[in-house]
This record gives sequence, C-alpha cells and structure tokens, in this order.
Amino acid sequence: MLQRMERTGLVERRCDPEDARLSRVYLTQRGRALEQPLRTLWSRCEEHLVADMTTEERLLVRRLLLQMHANISYQVRGVPLLLPLFLSKELVALWLDTREDT
Repeated sequence: MLQRMERTGLVERRCDPEDARLSRVYLTQRGRALEQPLRTLWSRCEEHLVADMTTEERLLVRRLLLQMHANISYQVRGVPLLLPLFLSKELVALWLDTREDT
C-alpha cells in the first residue's frame, strides 16, 4: 500500500537524519490536500453506521469493538501489533526470539 501511495505522489520516504537505517514517511502536498475530504467522508460513513442507534447502543458498540481489538492485539517491546488470527501469541514470541538470534 505504501508503495502505491508513493507512486501516486501521496507520500514520500526520506532517510532519518539521525539514523540512516531508518526511513521516514511524509505526506506530500498532494497527500495533505486529501486529508480534509477524507475526514469528511469518514465522518459521513461513521454517521451512517450509527444512524438510529441510541447513545447507549453506540457506547456498547464502541466497547465491544475495543475489546475485539484488544483480543487480536499484541505488544512487542511496547509496540502494538495486530496479531493475525491464525497465529498464537506463543508462536509470535517464538518467531521474534528466533529472529533476535540472527
């Protein structure tokens, strides 16, 4: 996805000035120009999704979605990762431990 955004001129990668091993991603002017229209579109979608729901129903949906996110999230060294459903936390930990040895 990032490469496609780069090809279309929405983002650009630049080397980190303090660590040449890192590459930072920045929005271009073209990318910034899409920010507000996308926010507006996203708001409309959210409004449509929760139309005709009471405040209590909206809060319940939010709580359930947060719980679902927590169920598939995993933190490695304080960095949150989404855990693919077919991988257990133990497999991910084992894979990461193996990678550190290389």
